[in-house]
Amino acid sequence: MTVYSIEQKSGDELSKDANKLLNITSEDIDVILKTNCISKTDLKYMVCNIKDWYQKQPHLPQGALNDEIIIRRLVTQSFSVEKVKKKVDNYYTIRRKVPEVLCNRDPLSPPVDKCLKQGYWVVLPKKTPDNKRVNIYRSTPSSDIIVMDIIKVAFMIGDFRLHCDDMGGDHWIFDFKHNTLQQASQFNPLLIMKIMFYLNYCFGPKVVGMHLVNLPPFAATILAIFKKHMTAKMVQRLHTYEKFDELYDVIPKNIFPKEYGGDEKSCQEISDEWMKTFQSSPWREYFIAQDNVCTDESKRLGPTKTDELFGVAGSFRKLDID
Repeated sequence: MTVYSIEQKSGDELSKDANKLLNITSEDIDVILKTNCISKTDLKYMVCNIKDWYQKQPHLPQGALNDEIIIRRLVTQSFSVEKVKKKVDNYYTIRRKVPEVLCNRDPLSPPVDKCLKQGYWVVLPKKTPDNKRVNIYRSTPSSDIIVMDIIKVAFMIGDFRLHCDDMGGDHWIFDFKHNTLQQASQFNPLLIMKIMFYLNYCFGPKVVGMHLVNLPPFAATILAIFKKHMTAKMVQRLHTYEKFDELYDVIPKNIFPKEYGGDEKSCQEISDEWMKTFQSSPWREYFIAQDNVCTDESKRLGPTKTDELFGVAGSFRKLDID
């Protein structure tokens, strides 16, 4: 019930920086609906269907899901009501099973504050001409990088976007120019499997392209493990580049930050704006409250997809994702 009061009281506050950070307009969702041949009546029916289902699930945290989030989840799942239901259930189920990246996300805590200041993740304010969002991971040569914290911040950005973005599709760019073997060694198979499970079965972003730049030789083994847990469609959308300039054939150069030859704000300026938003009172309260917004497994009526990975009692199992 705590999160319910926060969501209801601070809904407008949570989205007040959306236009500044993401250039969101009221027409964005209309364009997506038209492209997918979905009428407003169809959308309303889908939302009501999901809300009715959600309210009848005794194990799910009541009050944590609003219409806007449902609509954005429908967009990511190509308006499949059943897929959204599965993603929503898994999203709240996995939180206690992967606390290392999904809990303890106070934006003012030293680990998260440090990651936000470093600006590892840069979400470009302007989208591509075909309405796709561009996200950049940029590495640093720092020897004290904690990969777990960087992933945590990435998932926090995902939560913000579920509240505020149109979720019409993503390009993910990973610039590994400064990554070291010591940093790469933190990606053990179990962590990779948890990341991919969350992305595939809980969050479910609509990724149209994954672009890897400046990939060091030692990354080949890690990439192979990631590929093993990607869908066939995602593997087809994975591309590697020797130089960043090659990306301009896919994504317009002008929407990139200054460091990458574009016309927009610098990576640090963009990151600073995200840090300010995340450390504001409404978002800090939201992230802290989410530690307790999860399923009550004692009330669950049947097994869930997460049981395939963690087991009913929470022990790890091998999961083959094809």
